[in-house]
Amino acid sequence: MARVLDFGGIMAMKWLFHPGPSTPRAFISFWLVGWLLGEVWTTYWWFWTAFGKEIVTIREGALSIKRDILGYGRIRSFPIGSVSNLRASGFFPSNSYWDNYLVQLKLAGGTVGFDFQGQVKKFGIQLTEREAQEVVRDLNPYLPDCDLSP
Repeated sequence: MARVLDFGGIMAMKWLFHPGPSTPRAFISFWLVGWLLGEVWTTYWWFWTAFGKEIVTIREGALSIKRDILGYGRIRSFPIGSVSNLRASGFFPSNSYWDNYLVQLKLAGGTVGFDFQGQVKKFGIQLTEREAQEVVRDLNPYLPDCDLSP
């Protein structure tokens, strides 16, 4: 499948740079943007699967969660005074199709959740229930306002 997409992208670029008399340049440009987004998404997913990890730290009054791929990644920080109800839990269903799709691809969600400003935040992708409970037990002493939920 990837070779077909690569071939299609290469041919579309050829038609864009060397158009024939009836080449629909607007459609090919639009198609190339979609093709490029698909290539970027696939590359990101592959790198996350091969090298991705979540790093959870508590320091300087904040709970920080980093989705790390080879040293790069976004860090989300939450003041520990605003974190409550740290708990081990399974799949967190959402009304958003996109959120549920990312959870199934193991790119979002998790098995450890906490409440922050009226929202549920999650981390711990692919942890078993027992591992999630261990994470909660390990983090709970550093988050004094959190309830230890079973």
